[in-house]
Parts: sequence; structure tokens; C-alpha cells
Amino acid sequence: MPQTLEPQELTAVPGEATGQETDALHFRRCVWCRSATEHSRTLCRVCGSSELVEERSQGSGAIGWTTRVVRTQDLVHRIRQTCFVALDEGFTVPATVEAQAIEPLPNGTRVRLADLGPGEEAAVFVPA
Repeated sequence: MPQTLEPQELTAVPGEATGQETDALHFRRCVWCRSATEHSRTLCRVCGSSELVEERSQGSGAIGWTTRVVRTQDLVHRIRQTCFVALDEGFTVPATVEAQAIEPLPNGTRVRLADLGPGEEAAVFVPA
């Protein structure tokens, strides 16, 4: 006899009223080769498998490379860097890094997740 799914299981969206935190980065890990990939991918980028399991990132990593730096004009020295962060789990995400500094943070600086708000276009990180 074929198994039927409940209507709530058909309409469930990851991260939406299913008990998952919304302030966490989620990614997918391949069952076969264990490589990490972005949450939006449906196939493993290394071996091409479609067997991916969702995992929660710890939210820490290092600045891989910087694309843009914006400085405030106030007396408070604050920068906002648009960059890519290489997370400890093995994948890279576009991010914004906010810091109380005069100079931009160099590549390799350790950062941690601060906010994943709906109004932000990228995850916001702060120096660790």
C-alpha cells in the first residue's frame, strides 16, 4: 500500500516554523563524499550525488577575500566590509563584516556570525 504524506509535511519550508533556528547558517553535506555545499544546491559539487543532508553551521570562519570597504564619516571609526567568509565547515558564503577599526580587516581574520536578519542581503559577521 503506498504511503501518503500529511499536508503539513508537503508545505513545510526549511527554517520556517519547523523548530529550526532562523539565526543560523544551514548548509548541505553529501552523504557519499562528505563535502559541504551551499544550502541552495541540489547536487553535490564534488561527486554529483543528490543525497544531501542538511546541517547547521557553527557560524565561525575566516575572511577569504574582500570586495568592498565602506567607512563611516562619524567620529566613531567603524568599517563595513563586503567580503566572502570561508566557514570552518568547508564552504564559502558572501558576507558583511562589521568592525570597530580604522583599517579594513585583513584576509585570514577570524570572524563569527552576528546576525542573519531578513533585511540583510548577506550574513553579518563580527571579528571573533
